[in-house]
Amino acid sequence: MAINNERNWKQKRNVPKREILKKNLSLSEQAYSVKAIFPQFSLIFSSSDKIVMTGTLQPTHLSCNYKIKIEYGLEGAPKVWVISPELKRYKFKPIPHMYEQDRLCLFYPKAKEWKRTMWISKTIIPWTSLWLKYYEIWQVTGEWLGGGIEHTEIEEEEDVQNFVD
Repeated sequence: MAINNERNWKQKRNVPKREILKKNLSLSEQAYSVKAIFPQFSLIFSSSDKIVMTGTLQPTHLSCNYKIKIEYGLEGAPKVWVISPELKRYKFKPIPHMYEQDRLCLFYPKAKEWKRTMWISKTIIPWTSLWLKYYEIWQVTGEWLGGGIEHTEIEEEEDVQNFVD
């Protein structure tokens, strides 16, 4: 009988687990997490449905400090800008993985790489720092080593407009 029970136990172990439904994180939860992990960030609730986070990131010890701004509302994905220093092109080439050469493109919305159940402090901010590191390498070599999916300006805007939770 022990063998039969062991076999039944193994069969039960191989049953796929149901996906745990996660709730969307509130603006307050996101703000608290960002401030706890990145105390150099300032947070402003610009309205009841939008928060603006500004702070500095230094991707490597040899990097300059970049001032970034993140806007996040109750709808859509976070939007990220580099406020200073001004990002520059490499030999007149457009900066890779940016929306309209204005905002950073940190993930591919159609692949749902970021969801509203994810912490900005554990995704968007580290991804921004990594993007800046690859930007600095691109500035020297002209080669973007950060991977990603090439997309046109039209696709970029569609990605942002069609973002679905």
